[in-house]
Amino acid sequence: MATAIIEFDQKHDGDWAGNGAEYHSLDLFGNGEPDAIDAVLEACARNQAAAAAVYAATGDERLMPFLGDD
Repeated sequence: MATAIIEFDQKHDGDWAGNGAEYHSLDLFGNGEPDAIDAVLEACARNQAAAAAVYAATGDERLMPFLGDD
């Protein structure tokens, strides 16, 4: 799921509203914002192995700080 969310975010260049439409409903924190990418990055920050797996699948540079020094 994390990989799919990051790939969606990359594909749409961070714009979670397509073609002027309303934002896609991925409000994981219940605050009215489409914050699925924030949740993924927060989860990866807490689990280095998960961050490494998602980075290997997506190459997303935002994961670099969570990969450690290995």
